[in-house]
Amino acid sequence: MNINQTLYYALPVPAQNAVVSAYGYYLKRKRQGAACGELRALIARSRSWTRQDVVAYQSRQLAAVLERCATRIPYYRGQWARSGVDLAQVRQLVTPGARPYWTQHTSGSTGTPVVVQVDERTYQLAHALLEHHEASCGIRPDDLRATFAGRMVQPAERLTPPFWRYNHAQRQLLFSAYHLSHATLPYY
Repeated sequence: MNINQTLYYALPVPAQNAVVSAYGYYLKRKRQGAACGELRALIARSRSWTRQDVVAYQSRQLAAVLERCATRIPYYRGQWARSGVDLAQVRQLVTPGARPYWTQHTSGSTGTPVVVQVDERTYQLAHALLEHHEASCGIRPDDLRATFAGRMVQPAERLTPPFWRYNHAQRQLLFSAYHLSHATLPYY
């Protein structure tokens, strides 16, 4: 357990809700960045694309990624200069000196946790796609929502409710999947 978790767990539930909400506002600001409007418009336009339009867009995006790799990432510059890529040697696909906009850590449920670093546009595109999907199901961005996820809202050994915290920024109840059991189900 790190120092931030220790401090968070020591707070009373209303203060934990405030911390969760502050983090929610931080995420909301990152998700609604400069490219967000452009990405929403792209997603809306893409719904009417033909198969040829999709292939053309994918080809342009792939060409842009390959160009960035060939000009900015030393590994690829060297590999492509020698005309041969050995995928077993690929260790890191990050532009030197680039700071990721967002770093996501997987749980490691398949054996090894993975760290994924993304740029601002990719991060906001993922959330714009999620918003578009939710909208197609009738869910508006300001709708109240409940999320059951691997969020440790309190220590795993604490089996007294509440097993949720409220994120005001996203009108979201975050339920701890870690505490869900037959014994705690009535509280949920």
